[in-house]
This record gives sequence, C-alpha cells and structure tokens, in this order.
Amino acid sequence: MPGIHSPRQVNFSLFHQIPIWLDFVIFAAVILVGLEIGYRLGLRRCVSQGDAGSEFGQLILTSLFGVLGLMLAFTFGSGITQHKARKQAVVVEANALGTAYLRAGLVPEPGRSELREALYHYAQTRRGRPGEAITLQEFKEMVEASEAAKGRLWPITDNIVK
Repeated sequence: MPGIHSPRQVNFSLFHQIPIWLDFVIFAAVILVGLEIGYRLGLRRCVSQGDAGSEFGQLILTSLFGVLGLMLAFTFGSGITQHKARKQAVVVEANALGTAYLRAGLVPEPGRSELREALYHYAQTRRGRPGEAITLQEFKEMVEASEAAKGRLWPITDNIVK
C-alpha cells in the first residue's frame, strides 16, 4: 500500500531490545556517577581556590538546567511526533483495507468470496493484541504471517483480472 512502510525496514538494534526498566537503571546510574564526579571536582576546586568559584558554579548549574530543559522538550516532542505518525499509519492502512474489501464486492462471484476472504485474513494478520507486549520473535512471526497473507492476495487478483 502506498505510503506505508514495510515492517522489514524496522531496525532492531541492541538498544531497542533492552527492557525499559533496564534503560532507566542505566540512565540513573550514569546520572548518579556524573553527579558524584562533579561533586568531587567541586570540592577539590573549593579547597584549592577557596570560595571564589561559587558564582561560576551557579552559572554552570543554570546552563546545565537550561540544556536539560531543551533535551526534555526535544525528547517529548519527538515522542509525540512518532506516536502521531504511527497512529496516522494505522488509520491509513485500515482505510485502504476497508476500501479494498468494498471494491472486492464489485468483482463477479467466482472470485469475489475468495478475494474477500483473503483480504479478511490479511487484515487479521495486521492486527495486534491490544494491551499486550510482544517479544521480538512474536513480532517476526507476525510479520511473516502478514507477508504470506499479502502474497496470497496477488495471485487471486491476477486470476480475477484474467
């Protein structure tokens, strides 16, 4: 279908396979280690230079909070954009399948029921289980089943057109 990317284009890097809770633990550990290093360096500087660097420290802290705010804003903006794009892709594909199913009703009967059944089976393979997380292996099996169902559509369509 035009405008819809095939699931084969999805890149499953190691980063995408890590559970979200482990991402949080790694992120928290990196932040805590960074805070500790900054604290130790600040103590060393305070001992060596006295209290003269406190204004400089406040400037750095303010800058860091500004950068953190920008990072959060861009991250949330990117997440919202990706969510909207996925939602739109689902709507476009559902509309295309519905249109194809209705147009299959215009085909004469020797092929109408077979084409409609194949379209229904293809639509079932594109539907996920709501509210459940799936493993990478289950996702690959769903993609293979979807590709197989889509592969059945073209020979049926070709037989009808001939």
